[in-house]
Amino acid sequence: MSHLAPRQEKLSRISEFMSGEPFTSGVYNRSVIAALRETEFVAVADAMIEAGLDRHRASQATSAQERAASERLEDLAIDEVEARLWRAWTACSGGQAFSDLLEAMGLRLAIGEKVPVVVTPRCNRVPLRRALSRVSKRHGQASIRKADVDRRLANLELVHCESLEPLYDFAVERLGVTGRATREERRATKEELEPSYQPIDFPTDPPTESPKQLAEERGTPEYSDPATPQPLDPSQLTPEVLAAIVRFKEAFFASSPLVEAPEETDRKAEQRAKFRRAKTLEKDLLQQPSLQDVTWRDRYKADLADLPQELGPRLAWVEKQEAGRKQIRLKSGVVVTTEPLRVSVSKASIDTVKIIVAHAKRKGWKRVVITGGTDEWREHLTRAVTRAGMEIQNPELKGIATNETDREATRVLVQAWRATRKQAQDTRSRKDIEVFYRAIDALAGATDLDVVLEPEIAERLRSDREKLRDLREEATHSYQPAGP
Repeated sequence: MSHLAPRQEKLSRISEFMSGEPFTSGVYNRSVIAALRETEFVAVADAMIEAGLDRHRASQATSAQERAASERLEDLAIDEVEARLWRAWTACSGGQAFSDLLEAMGLRLAIGEKVPVVVTPRCNRVPLRRALSRVSKRHGQASIRKADVDRRLANLELVHCESLEPLYDFAVERLGVTGRATREERRATKEELEPSYQPIDFPTDPPTESPKQLAEERGTPEYSDPATPQPLDPSQLTPEVLAAIVRFKEAFFASSPLVEAPEETDRKAEQRAKFRRAKTLEKDLLQQPSLQDVTWRDRYKADLADLPQELGPRLAWVEKQEAGRKQIRLKSGVVVTTEPLRVSVSKASIDTVKIIVAHAKRKGWKRVVITGGTDEWREHLTRAVTRAGMEIQNPELKGIATNETDREATRVLVQAWRATRKQAQDTRSRKDIEVFYRAIDALAGATDLDVVLEPEIAERLRSDREKLRDLREEATHSYQPAGP
């Protein structure tokens, strides 16, 4: 055993065996046992097997490369994802409880290209069964089967991983990825590590005689420890002392309970309120762009990538290359490469759509050709490009572009209806009310109203249509000419 870390563990196990201490589980338990069997310390290997160390392995600490990658991507490292996934898997047996517990930890279940995956806060995907099997083997248990995963997820309706957005509000602990398990998980229980051998009893000095025995042998008065309270004999108290004790009891039980002075309570309440106001003011100041360091960095990265500043929080880093080419890594892990006449992405992710459209608008593109990617991603990009006023050249995407153009026309009509509605409510004039009625009639043949309108706005439009229909019916009955 020439490597330094396994050799140190082997020497530690030998020292623990020789000194009678309980074994400490290491990372290289099986390698240490195999190496000890090749030496004269076979008894140490047998004791380790009896203690169960051949079935247990401590978790390794996170490497510097994993910590650097996690800090750069501002996402959970793969070992932290596996640890949280294993805790959720072992904590519950139902599919919905398993999904809810993962969401509380910042992880989401979704369907990947072929198998179920776990999506991190920055939309990195980890295969579910493969990650569970790795952690299960690390804990000395059997591999997780596909049937177990299918049984657990049978009652869940999982969305596709491409439709999930990054959780920008989820706080990823930058130093929380430094361990694969908690301290309790890294150590086996005391019963598992209890040695099967008897500890060595070292000889001790003979006990000395107690002070009481010495006093009896020497004929001296009985010894009393001054630190030990002795019972009080009332017969030894003088009348003055007894009177003082009586007066003390009367004064103590007659006094009101000890409470905090009102002025002291008011002063502490004022201090707490002042502290809360200071914390609120500090939070408001930190949200200002001039004082918030993160906002300045986001603006700098957006300017470096030649993108709008509102897209800065999505960027991890930007690298300028030759011939106007730039490589942009998003916080979700996707790499976007921009050129004067071309944009390419490493993964067809939804969060790349805004980056592509913003770059195309900055470069003044009029026509766009989309190649590759999933059908959902191509549809999202086609609609975004159409809303930006650019033309789609792909024949198979012409129908989606036409539909999005109709939706834009519907949005314009909806805006006109809401503006005339407010104007009619404010002025109550006949002219504004007639304009409002014409705006309602214009929405009769609008396309995809259920998609464009929110449920609350759609209900308001339905109410306006019913009121307009009732008014027209009432007017028809009122002005109906009389018979002969």
